[in-house]
Amino acid sequence: MSRLLIVLLVVGCSKAEKPVVAPVAPVEPEEPPAEEPVSADFFYELAALMERKRFAVGHCYADGVAAGELKGNEKGGVLVNFTISPQGKAKNVSVGESALSSAALKKCLVETVSSWEYPQPSRDVEHSHQFKYQGGL
Repeated sequence: MSRLLIVLLVVGCSKAEKPVVAPVAPVEPEEPPAEEPVSADFFYELAALMERKRFAVGHCYADGVAAGELKGNEKGGVLVNFTISPQGKAKNVSVGESALSSAALKKCLVETVSSWEYPQPSRDVEHSHQFKYQGGL
């Protein structure tokens, strides 16, 4: 019996031990750096500019009438979305919601808004502005 015990001890000791694996905490993804805040002055200047320029898009309504797409008495708003770059230029200009169905009006708005000089923010700023038309020429 002592032989059997020795054999069992030898066999039992010859097995390799399993490595102990410690649990690892999950790695949290890095958050992107916070965007630099844009000054309040930029937004005041932008609001003043858009107020001054509202009459500059009146000819876009006339383009829609001339193209036969508007009757001349239709009322409604057109939402224009764009990004203002730190250089004060509009980019990615597009028409969002529109109560007026006129491709000529929309094309004119995109071209006109793209041509303006804007206040220069510290980073790209997304902006939307609704131009309202009361109808009549």
